[in-house]
Amino acid sequence: MDLLFDTVYQSQDLPEKLWSISARSRRVSNWAERRADATKVSTAGVAADILLLNDILRRAPAAASDICFKICDNAEGSDNLICVQDSWFELFEQAATYGNKLLHSGRWYSMVVCYHSTKHQLRFCFFTIQGMFVTPVLRLAVQSEYGQLVDALFAFCDLTPYERGVHPLFIDHPQKYILLPFDTGGSTAWWKVASVLSVRIAFRGRRSMVAVINQKDTGQAIQDEEVSSTPRKPLVNDEGFLLDERRRWLDNTLAKTEYLPLGLDEFLTEWKSFVRLAGPHMHFKEGILKMGYCLQEDSDVQKEIFHCTAGQHGIPDVLPIMELKHGLGIFRGLTCSSCPDFASFPGQFKIEVEDRVELISICLDNGQSLLGEDLTMRGWIRCLIDGIVGCFHLFLSGYLHRDISIGNVLCRRVPQSRDKLRDNNHPHLRTERFAFMNNVLDSCSGFLIDSDTAIKWRSSGYAQSANRRFYGTRQFMSRRLLFMWIYGKDPVVHTVFDDLESFAWLALWIAASKDPDGPHSQKYIDFLDSDDFEMLLSHKITTALYFTNDTRWCTADRGKPESAIRTIRPLLKEWFSIIDKYHTESIMANWDEAYVENGEGNGFFDKLQTLGEQVCCEYLEKAVEFLDTLPLDPE
Repeated sequence: MDLLFDTVYQSQDLPEKLWSISARSRRVSNWAERRADATKVSTAGVAADILLLNDILRRAPAAASDICFKICDNAEGSDNLICVQDSWFELFEQAATYGNKLLHSGRWYSMVVCYHSTKHQLRFCFFTIQGMFVTPVLRLAVQSEYGQLVDALFAFCDLTPYERGVHPLFIDHPQKYILLPFDTGGSTAWWKVASVLSVRIAFRGRRSMVAVINQKDTGQAIQDEEVSSTPRKPLVNDEGFLLDERRRWLDNTLAKTEYLPLGLDEFLTEWKSFVRLAGPHMHFKEGILKMGYCLQEDSDVQKEIFHCTAGQHGIPDVLPIMELKHGLGIFRGLTCSSCPDFASFPGQFKIEVEDRVELISICLDNGQSLLGEDLTMRGWIRCLIDGIVGCFHLFLSGYLHRDISIGNVLCRRVPQSRDKLRDNNHPHLRTERFAFMNNVLDSCSGFLIDSDTAIKWRSSGYAQSANRRFYGTRQFMSRRLLFMWIYGKDPVVHTVFDDLESFAWLALWIAASKDPDGPHSQKYIDFLDSDDFEMLLSHKITTALYFTNDTRWCTADRGKPESAIRTIRPLLKEWFSIIDKYHTESIMANWDEAYVENGEGNGFFDKLQTLGEQVCCEYLEKAVEFLDTLPLDPE
């Protein structure tokens, strides 16, 4: 099965929802005549099949000439595609491939028509962030089903650009732009994506993108010929001259930046809330944009996690997060089963469709990777300490990050003075117990990003989080989580101890990566990068023993030249020893789910917080002690 999707949903409800949209067209006086004319169109052969759809569309009461279809063989620049094969399996694979490409271009869903060339049957395939939905077959030789095809196409061409899946705020052709508020009054402006930092693809085509954005003057964009100053005229449906609806929409929209996008449920309220909460930060000139999808049930955590810890050490400055509940509604409340023409198993059971929302966030801290060439060991160790402090702040506020990795701990280009923010830090960091942190808290060089997998641990939902799946980046996952993933029969919850151990594996990864010629550097990178989880766990267990056992270390390291890994060994020895010590505590066992759910009442959460504070304190103390042994960076 193609990795682009894990199943194909066949929905009886989808065509009815789509066809019901044609009610808008029926208000046109000559709708019935146009429909009757369209049902007389005949088809024969592949080339005529494309003409069939366009001939029907040209007879629709709406802007039919604006929508053209093209065979999927060379689909660059076309939004409306036809797959022609003699196998439904191949059709769905091809539809998923092209649908996924369209989804990545900034759409919130894409539509591909699948035509079975030998059976003369047709299906609409909608590739969405929730999966791929297909309608039951329409047999073109059956008059009533051919009439349903006409109704569906009439409905499709009568949709607004947003309803067709064109993103209301994001444009990806020919340049990437995003529409955002410009000032506290709510005026809008287009921001250009200057560079894409990362793109993460998940199952079912879900994508999250992180990019640097700069404000872009619309007039300058037109002058630079990134967009044309006038909308393009409709073109004939020729292989080399297809109408690019996205470009046309871009041209029309760029000139109307004073208007907020319409069509999103409750979006105007979301927009006003964004402007109100952003306040003085609205006048930024550069930011880090993140666009991604999360489960609806997780969206509150995503929106709260960095705001409730704003201004604290190791935490990024993030503007309020906008939530877009996409939808025409045709993908909500569907009664679905797996498609029997595609799946190898019976498709009579019901399938739960994930309810996902799009979140757009802007971080005002433009960080750089800890693998940067100009970053010394003292520099990146300092960033890790700042990241641990940030992780500690999240924990004390009731959150777990759950994905400490090389891309989620960054270095500020210019360290921030934190003198004024000392009182913003949690009271625990201002106690005598943390006196060793005094010098470290004077400035902040590193910070955490990415709350995609974060959860709220001081809640009854903490126990249920174990029933979904494990989270993290495999190279940096703790040994405990890997072991439970491979061998555990019962769910296991993520803890702050797992996040702390991830910092140890991250330190090893950085040391090996920045000293590629050092002895064993490539070996560590290779084993940490292994996608064999059993082998990865075995290597991590052996490595932790190697770093914590003086006899093994001396035997293996005797005669080896100086290296970054040898330098960092004292810190890794202490960190692994701390985690191993607390691993034996009863609190680290696999807890009973009912007991965890009642954590506030039975004292479990208080006990976990007390132990977490203790482990974080020891972890930070050993890190600061190690930092003091490193030479100062040159001025």
